[in-house]
Amino acid sequence: MKSFLTESYPELNQSIKEAASVQEIMNIIKGRCTIIDISIIKSIVNKYYIKEGKDLIKKYEEKVDSFCEQMSLPFMLDKMFLTESFLTSETVHFVLDWKPEEYMLDDIQRLIKKAFKNLNKRIIVRSIHRGNSIIIICYGPHHLLAALLLEAQDNLTVLMKEFSLIRLTIGHYTVYDKRIRYKVMNNECLAEEIKLADGEEQELRTLLDYKEGSIFEQDKQLNIMKKRKEYIERRLETP
Repeated sequence: MKSFLTESYPELNQSIKEAASVQEIMNIIKGRCTIIDISIIKSIVNKYYIKEGKDLIKKYEEKVDSFCEQMSLPFMLDKMFLTESFLTSETVHFVLDWKPEEYMLDDIQRLIKKAFKNLNKRIIVRSIHRGNSIIIICYGPHHLLAALLLEAQDNLTVLMKEFSLIRLTIGHYTVYDKRIRYKVMNNECLAEEIKLADGEEQELRTLLDYKEGSIFEQDKQLNIMKKRKEYIERRLETP
């Protein structure tokens, strides 16, 4: 079992190696589970074909699904799903433009699935808080950092449209920040307006230069015609 766990969950490598008994291993595993997430236990049961365990997990997951569908977010605010912190994990922060009373715990699970697709089982929800918006703090394995970043970036459009995403950070990386994006877009719009204004100004200058040139040519032609008329008049006056 040690070999399976260290291969499947590299973030537990050191802890598992130091475990001296099955009970110590199980304590480590329990420390990675929450009331709504026992995926690591499920992976062990499936790996070793523990039939009784499969039946228990199936019943538990049904209860979890029902619980998440019925549990309104206000009842879960500031509750700790996971009390331990892990040096081998990256912190995942979601900030959502949500009113808690309009959402269920099930919506958090949907968010994680949409954000990370097949990697969603490796994300553990630690806690949910309310500020000016909803803040969800999760943990993800450090060795999956690059994969998590790519997956989240691929799914940004869905997160923005379906979940009113304001900000998403994974570790030290900001995947999305609506305020920064808005500022960048504003700056880009301003730059485009300046560019258009410069273009219009150049067109006006060209037009004015053309008109000035045309007026100059017309004056020149008028002067020539005037001088020719005067010349003809002088010739007529000459006996």
